[in-house]
Amino acid sequence: MAKHKKDELKKISIKVKKERTQNAHLKEKVEIEEAYLNEFNDFQSKWTKKLSKFEKKVEESRKEMVSHQKTQLDEATAAIEEKYALKAKESNNVILNMMKIEKAQAKQKNYIEAQRTKEAWQKEKESLALKQKQQIEAKKLEILAEYELKNKKEIDEFIERINDMRINLENERQRELDALLLKYDKIKSQLKMVQESEAKRIEGINGYRTRDLNETHLNTTESFVKIDRVEDPLETKRKLIMKKINRLNG
Repeated sequence: MAKHKKDELKKISIKVKKERTQNAHLKEKVEIEEAYLNEFNDFQSKWTKKLSKFEKKVEESRKEMVSHQKTQLDEATAAIEEKYALKAKESNNVILNMMKIEKAQAKQKNYIEAQRTKEAWQKEKESLALKQKQQIEAKKLEILAEYELKNKKEIDEFIERINDMRINLENERQRELDALLLKYDKIKSQLKMVQESEAKRIEGINGYRTRDLNETHLNTTESFVKIDRVEDPLETKRKLIMKKINRLNG
């Protein structure tokens, strides 16, 4: 009866240990998931701000480029009008001379010739104004076509450059995300190994030997803290893993 009672108590003890261990293991898994979720949220927030800042700078650069293109076109158009205004001034001198001749003819009472001269300079003035307007419009269209080609090339190069930068940013983001996932996969794998070792030890599997801490890759992980050797390797491994998780949560 004593032996039977002893076996019964042993079973109860093992059952309690298993339940406590399972609860502890579940708690550790939840802490890992919470740590991952917190860091992933920080990652998302950082990249949302980074991409938003990038797009804001892109829009500022686009507006600056468009403004610069408009300024260049306005300056080129103004230069054309100034050029033809000088030519018109030279032609106006001819008209002014004809007007002087008209006045002289009128003073000499040569009214018929004066009228002919007046009609001639008025016709010349109208012809000059029309010719000047046509020349300015033709030159403006020529300049506009030239600048449209130039600006289109500049815009295409701008878009290509921005797309390359977007691709580089997305690649950088993906690399960081992959590194984050890999880190947590390693942590979960390490914790799983420790938990399985502890579960097997509680079950009392014959011939089962927990591996020494130095046989694992935990000590090679740079972010793990170094601690002194303790008697229980499983507890040491757990402390290492949980310290890392706590630092992530912090």
